Amino acid sequence: MTTAKLIINGKEFEIQLTEEQAQELTAQKKVTGFERVKADETYFHTDGDGEFSEDYDEGASVDDRRYQNANYYSDATIAEWCIRNDTLNRKMRRWAAEHNTDTIDWEDRFSDTCFISYNYEQKEVDITHCCATARAGVVYFCMREIAEEAIKEFGDEIEWLAENRPKWF
Repeated sequence: MTTAKLIINGKEFEIQLTEEQAQELTAQKKVTGFERVKADETYFHTDGDGEFSEDYDEGASVDDRRYQNANYYSDATIAEWCIRNDTLNRKMRRWAAEHNTDTIDWEDRFSDTCFISYNYEQKEVDITHCCATARAGVVYFCMREIAEEAIKEFGDEIEWLAENRPKWF
């Protein structure tokens, strides 16, 4: 048993708790910014144009759909980062489709296929060569020169996203 202090209306009471109860009270729940808020509290999402919006969770089907589709954020900072990252990803996918001069042969381990990355040690946007491996959610370029052009176009946003990356991902 553990002794604890309970304060109600400024009055202190000594209570006994089991170890299990004490652990439950002191355990911190991980807060990610993706939690569902309580009824009538504010959450954030993107609208149809990808713009940052806020709304109140009324338990409506639109709130449920946004939550189920991961377009629902309980934290404005997380929402801003995710929305900017998603927008950049869509723009870079379109840019790669428009500028890649050849299709990517995923079975050719000697191809020039590459992607843009951020080197945290050197604090700079970089190009990473890949061979026969595709990563989820990554935009690929058929050659280094095209990736360099993409960095000219998107480098500032890539840096901002890297330097402001939330701690959970």
